[in-house]
Amino acid sequence: MDLASIRSIRDQLDRLRVQVGESLYLAELAANSIAPPMTPETNPYSVNYLPVHPWGLASRQRLAELEPDLRYIANKLADIWDMTIIWGYRNEAQQTHAYNRGNGLPWPDSNHNVMPSRAVDIARHPLDWDDIAGFDEMIGAAYAIAKEAGIDNMRSGKYFSNRADYAHLELV
Repeated sequence: MDLASIRSIRDQLDRLRVQVGESLYLAELAANSIAPPMTPETNPYSVNYLPVHPWGLASRQRLAELEPDLRYIANKLADIWDMTIIWGYRNEAQQTHAYNRGNGLPWPDSNHNVMPSRAVDIARHPLDWDDIAGFDEMIGAAYAIAKEAGIDNMRSGKYFSNRADYAHLELV
C-alpha cells in the first residue's frame, strides 16, 4: 500500500471519528430532551453549572475565564465525559512561554490573550495526548454542541495548517 492510500484511509478514519462524536452527543441530547427550569446550576452558560462530570478546582477557575459560548461548549462536553481545561486565558508571560515552546501565536495575537478568553485548550480526563481517536470524538461532539446552540464561529485547532492542536477550540 502506498503512502497516498494510507493517508486517504487515515483521513477517512478521522472523519468517521468526528461523526461518532457528533452521534454520541446527539444520543445524549435525545435521552435528556425534557429541560428543567433554568437556574445557574442548570444553565450551561453559567460558571455555576453542574455538569454530569463535575469540574476540578483548576478547571472551574479556567472555565470562569472563557467567553460564554466557549463555556457553554465546555460544560456540555463535561455532561458527556470527564474533562479538564488545560488553558483558558493566557497573560503575556504565559503566552510568550507557550510561543517559545512552539505552541500558538506570539502575544497578543492568540485568542487566549483576551478576557474573556476566546480560546480554550480542553481534553478528556485523564489526559492522553496520544488518544487521537478520543480527541476526534471530542471535536465532533464540540461541533455538534455548537451547531445545536447556534454557535457558528467555533473552530478546532485540529485543522490548523502549521500543526494540529487537538485540544484547542476557539471562536473566530
